[in-house]
Amino acid sequence: MTPARILLFACLLAGCGSTPVPPTVDQVSEVAAIATAVKADPAHADKILADHGLDRARFEALLFEIAADPDKAKTYAAALK
Repeated sequence: MTPARILLFACLLAGCGSTPVPPTVDQVSEVAAIATAVKADPAHADKILADHGLDRARFEALLFEIAADPDKAKTYAAALK
Protein backbone atom coordinates (compact mmCIF):
# COMPACT_ATOMS: atom_id res chain seq x y z
CA MET A 1 0.00 0.00 0.00
CA THR A 2 1.43 3.38 -0.97
CA PRO A 3 1.83 6.16 1.62
CA ALA A 4 -0.88 8.17 -0.12
CA ARG A 5 -3.31 5.25 0.14
CA ILE A 6 -2.38 4.74 3.77
CA LEU A 7 -3.12 8.41 4.41
CA LEU A 8 -6.48 8.14 2.63
CA PHE A 9 -7.35 5.03 4.65
CA ALA A 10 -6.27 6.80 7.84
CA CYS A 11 -8.43 9.80 6.97
CA LEU A 12 -11.43 7.53 6.61
CA LEU A 13 -10.77 5.99 10.00
CA ALA A 14 -9.80 9.20 11.81
CA GLY A 15 -13.07 9.28 13.70
CA CYS A 16 -12.62 5.76 15.08
CA GLY A 17 -10.96 4.94 18.39
CA SER A 18 -9.10 7.35 20.60
CA THR A 19 -7.98 10.74 19.37
CA PRO A 20 -4.22 10.76 18.75
CA VAL A 21 -2.02 13.80 19.32
CA PRO A 22 -0.89 15.05 15.91
CA PRO A 23 2.81 15.61 15.22
CA THR A 24 4.29 19.08 14.76
CA VAL A 25 4.52 20.71 11.34
CA ASP A 26 8.24 19.86 11.21
CA GLN A 27 7.43 16.22 11.91
CA VAL A 28 4.78 16.23 9.17
CA SER A 29 7.38 17.47 6.69
CA GLU A 30 9.85 14.82 7.87
CA VAL A 31 7.25 12.05 7.60
CA ALA A 32 6.45 13.19 4.06
CA ALA A 33 10.15 13.14 3.16
CA ILE A 34 10.47 9.63 4.60
CA ALA A 35 7.39 8.48 2.68
CA THR A 36 8.90 9.89 -0.51
CA ALA A 37 12.17 8.05 0.13
CA VAL A 38 10.32 4.79 0.80
CA LYS A 39 8.25 5.22 -2.36
CA ALA A 40 11.43 5.77 -4.37
CA ASP A 41 13.12 2.67 -2.93
CA PRO A 42 10.50 0.32 -1.43
CA ALA A 43 12.94 -2.60 -1.31
CA HIS A 44 14.86 -0.73 1.40
CA ALA A 45 11.84 0.62 3.31
CA ASP A 46 12.85 -0.94 6.63
CA LYS A 47 16.36 0.52 6.41
CA ILE A 48 15.05 3.95 5.46
CA LEU A 49 12.68 3.87 8.41
CA ALA A 50 15.39 2.62 10.77
CA ASP A 51 17.71 5.43 9.64
CA HIS A 52 15.02 7.80 10.96
CA GLY A 53 14.51 5.89 14.20
CA LEU A 54 11.25 4.35 13.03
CA ASP A 55 9.80 0.97 12.26
CA ARG A 56 6.76 0.22 10.12
CA ALA A 57 4.35 0.30 13.06
CA ARG A 58 5.54 3.71 14.32
CA PHE A 59 5.57 5.14 10.79
CA GLU A 60 2.00 3.96 10.26
CA ALA A 61 1.02 5.45 13.62
CA LEU A 62 2.49 8.79 12.54
CA LEU A 63 0.42 8.65 9.36
CA PHE A 64 -2.72 8.07 11.41
CA GLU A 65 -1.82 10.96 13.71
CA ILE A 66 -1.32 13.24 10.71
CA ALA A 67 -4.60 12.08 9.16
CA ALA A 68 -6.45 12.96 12.36
CA ASP A 69 -5.64 16.66 11.83
CA PRO A 70 -7.07 18.05 8.58
CA ASP A 71 -4.50 20.87 8.33
CA LYS A 72 -1.58 18.52 8.84
CA ALA A 73 -3.08 16.02 6.42
CA LYS A 74 -3.20 18.77 3.79
CA THR A 75 0.41 19.72 4.56
CA TYR A 76 1.46 16.07 4.23
CA ALA A 77 -0.41 15.60 0.95
CA ALA A 78 1.08 18.80 -0.48
CA ALA A 79 4.58 17.69 0.52
CA LEU A 80 4.14 14.45 -1.41
CA LYS A 81 3.50 16.29 -4.69
